[in-house]
Amino acid sequence: AIWENRAVSATYPAEETLSTLSYRSKGELPPPVRIVTIDGYDNCACCAPHVAKTGEIGGFAIAFFERHRGGTRCYIKAGVDALLYQREMQDQLSMLSHRLSVPTDKVSEGVVRLSEEMADLRQTIYRLRKSVTDLRIASAIPKDGFILFFEEKASQEDMRIVLNGCVDRCEKACGFFVGNDKDGYRFTLTSRHYSMADLAETLRNVHSAKCGGSREMISGTIPLTKEDITSFLKVYLR
Repeated sequence: AIWENRAVSATYPAEETLSTLSYRSKGELPPPVRIVTIDGYDNCACCAPHVAKTGEIGGFAIAFFERHRGGTRCYIKAGVDALLYQREMQDQLSMLSHRLSVPTDKVSEGVVRLSEEMADLRQTIYRLRKSVTDLRIASAIPKDGFILFFEEKASQEDMRIVLNGCVDRCEKACGFFVGNDKDGYRFTLTSRHYSMADLAETLRNVHSAKCGGSREMISGTIPLTKEDITSFLKVYLR
């Protein structure tokens, strides 16, 4: 309709004409009703300003669309905005083409290839992480009733797996601490024999820890050094 440069008119049809006219409207409207007509395409009840001919709109692009209240909501760009939008999309496409080392018309294929490579890498990382956690569990030896891990980096999932694999060998508690003495530690502690909820309350009140959980397991952060943490646990859980 834009390229055909159709005429656009705005009229107030007489009440008897309006009753026989087919037009789009969100609801029943009392006369007078302003009808905007795009020759050969549309009749719509509308109070907004309009172009005289559809060609005046110029460029037109649907940026994206989404489901909304049982229908579809479209977000559009028109005129100079549409041109700028298309330029921006072309810049994005060129950037992706460069990063993927493929021509612009092969970007989608490059993305699929990259996704497959990432999936393979995730599987490799998972297997390596599992090997590390299995090794941690197998090599952990209780000392004074504790098994305590101190690492610079570890995921919450890895911490949980290691602790679950070690806790039954601990007479007192099993803990995993991630961080360093300067910045403090993120931790998880678990025990089959002591109330971790009571321990969490003491850690909050005495050592400004931010933690919580259940009787069996607690998690949080604590601003202590490795030596201070170890000493405190040995004294508290005795």
